[in-house]
Amino acid sequence: SFLEAVFPALRERVPDAQVWVLGGHGARKIAAARPPFQHPGVRVVDYVEDVQPFLHDCAAAINPVVNIRGSSVKLLETLAAGRVCVSTADGARGFRDAGFAALLVEDRIEHFGRPLERLLLDPAYRHGLEEQSPGQLRDYDWNARGAELSRLIQRQVS
Repeated sequence: SFLEAVFPALRERVPDAQVWVLGGHGARKIAAARPPFQHPGVRVVDYVEDVQPFLHDCAAAINPVVNIRGSSVKLLETLAAGRVCVSTADGARGFRDAGFAALLVEDRIEHFGRPLERLLLDPAYRHGLEEQSPGQLRDYDWNARGAELSRLIQRQVS
């Protein structure tokens, strides 16, 4: 949906915009048969173990998912890497009200264009959002989550 409804118009306003799709095992083969993935500026990558180099090199990340349950690790990885993430409300589930300045939530994928255009054309605005307080992310650290899970298990077995 993003590649069909948003990206072509975004490229008209930001001609050098690119979107890198980290798609998982076999993604390039699957994408090769779908026209939206053939747009100029679209690159599809098969499975990668470490997303950090991609996050380091990007201006922003998108999380255009709908009808999911649970929360998204990729959203936290993006914020922890100091990048802004434009997400659907479904994709931001569990984090929408956490107060992350770098998390921009849109109700529909079709609405991603305006915030992405501003992020790409106004670096001062984008950099201001990227400056996250380490304390905000500390609650979502694996150690903090693991300790909470351990406490819950101990209560159940006691």
